[in-house]
Amino acid sequence: MKTVQALTMLTIAAVLSACGSSTTVDSNLNSSGFGGSGGASGQFSGNWMNLPLAPNFTDTIYGSASAQHGGFNPSAQFRVKITPQPAVSLPQAPGWTFPYGCVSVTVRVNNVTQTTAVLRVAGVTQNPNSQCANAPTSQILDFSNAMTGANSVSVRVSNPQYDNCRTNQPHQYGCSMSAVWTGHVVRIRTDVQPDGYWLDP
Repeated sequence: MKTVQALTMLTIAAVLSACGSSTTVDSNLNSSGFGGSGGASGQFSGNWMNLPLAPNFTDTIYGSASAQHGGFNPSAQFRVKITPQPAVSLPQAPGWTFPYGCVSVTVRVNNVTQTTAVLRVAGVTQNPNSQCANAPTSQILDFSNAMTGANSVSVRVSNPQYDNCRTNQPHQYGCSMSAVWTGHVVRIRTDVQPDGYWLDP
């Protein structure tokens, strides 16, 4: 009788395992291999499938202008990583740089809009009163719920804001956020992750 019960339990376990199994990969884990001691947790980490890196673009955005990149054809996953870059001199005025330490932008995908938090520009010394003194240097926005699985997708980065202090507090990075002045620019790196690509966290 005990043998029959044991066989029955094993059969049920095998059926449940085959019907309800699933695998979840956390792309935000590091690349150290399996989690836990000896892989005991069963979590994969890092780009263990050796996926191609997500395509990226670095744009100089003037005032109220925007940057757009298209031709992506995702079916399920679509994430966008925004990383503000340090200020550069203006193309029309070489040698003139209007510095900033904090940036935020609006990203639009498939008529769905998300705005980043106020992000810190890596490598820029921050005033203790800065809007982003303790902020991250990048943010990943998830647009997977906006995917239809049928149409080509484009990414539009617009509405840049920065903490440029202009003449009242030059180089102090302690003023409030504002729209980018006409003639000023911000530099933004945009990483786009459709299905089958790896996005470095």
